[in-house]
Amino acid sequence: MLVFTRALHDLFTVVWIGGLLTMGLIVMPAAKKIFDDPEKLKKFTGTAQKRMSQWGYLSIAVLLVTGVLLARYGSDFAGLFSFNNLYSGLLAVKHLIFLTMIIIVVARKLVLKKPDNHPLQKKKIPEKMFLANVLLGSVVVILSSIVSAIG
Repeated sequence: MLVFTRALHDLFTVVWIGGLLTMGLIVMPAAKKIFDDPEKLKKFTGTAQKRMSQWGYLSIAVLLVTGVLLARYGSDFAGLFSFNNLYSGLLAVKHLIFLTMIIIVVARKLVLKKPDNHPLQKKKIPEKMFLANVLLGSVVVILSSIVSAIG
């Protein structure tokens, strides 16, 4: 059971964080170079982000469930958001970043629902929020590697 849970957790980490990195580092920059027409760019990126969001939401749900199950197996796990030891402290930081990423996902979705002429849209806030999640996701992967190595 533990191996299956770990595999699912790792797989959906790859789906979510890997998807963010792929969109941020490859798909979006390439789309900006290919599409001269802003409307076509917007349609393409909107379609890609909608599809990615579906996998992202599924990944968040699976990561929540498998993360809780995996924490129960950790011998040094001292509790959710506990800083009693290095293992639990790193997990707590990872979980805080994970929650921050979820808040950004929800906030970004709310911003994207605003009309095109809304000031939040004009300031490219959704793009900056997306890039923040790319960076935070990278930190989560690094922390996961460290936690796995010491746990």
